[in-house]
Amino acid sequence: MLLAIGAATLAAAAVNPQGPRQLLYPFGYYLTKGNPSFSIVTEFQSPSFHQPMDLVFAAGVLSFMWLGLRRSRPQVVEGLLAVCFTLQALVSARQIPVCALVLAPLLAVVLGERFAWARPLPRPRLPRQLIALNWMLLLLLIVAGAVFAAGPRVAPKLQLGWEPKAGSMPAAGVQFIEQNRLPDPLFNEQGWGGYLIYRWYPARKVFIDGRIDMYGTQIVNEYLQVATIKPEWRDVLDRYGVQTVLTAKSSALSVLLTAAGWERVFTGEVEEVFVRQESAARAD
Repeated sequence: MLLAIGAATLAAAAVNPQGPRQLLYPFGYYLTKGNPSFSIVTEFQSPSFHQPMDLVFAAGVLSFMWLGLRRSRPQVVEGLLAVCFTLQALVSARQIPVCALVLAPLLAVVLGERFAWARPLPRPRLPRQLIALNWMLLLLLIVAGAVFAAGPRVAPKLQLGWEPKAGSMPAAGVQFIEQNRLPDPLFNEQGWGGYLIYRWYPARKVFIDGRIDMYGTQIVNEYLQVATIKPEWRDVLDRYGVQTVLTAKSSALSVLLTAAGWERVFTGEVEEVFVRQESAARAD
């Protein structure tokens, strides 16, 4: 039964624009050189042991190794799990939480074998009054958390409704582009791409969004040439025929766009909108 379910799952996963080749996608993180995720996304990069939390992770791994070597009967399955998930965490920092979830129970077993204080305690027999008090305290904490989340300082930062909260997104700039029907193609900040897709799809297309693996190394590098003001940044905008740029307010790109003959048509709290001068002239 499990084999049938596994085969059906693989067949369903292969139903995508790239076909069965997409099943090899996870291995590309480790076997493909120049993966754009590893080059610009921090969580895909290896952990930095200059950070306190990464040092805690390292201490946990070293403790597990020391205790595991002192076990009288090594466990093959537990050892393979520890090695595989630790290697993934060392390759990419985003795997550290998953590694911790796997290592924590394994470490608890090893500690229980070595030290009496780490072994499970007998199940306590609590009086009904104490159990009722525990439930009351739990409900009180839940109510207090809900009241705190609804407060004026916290509620604006939480996503509680159906509509996404703009927060640091360029909501005003997007509205300006819509109302004035600024021309495509558009160049946008990578971090705003998902919000722009939510607002514009399928009427408008974005230059890039957070799914950088989908765009490939070439487009990601071209985006970086513009975003980081490399010498070829003008060539990239010309090659794609970009007519409108939505960039961060007071960024280096916004300064150079003004000097390069682009017209700043809107300035918001976090964003600026630029249009090629010839496009702006046609709009007028």
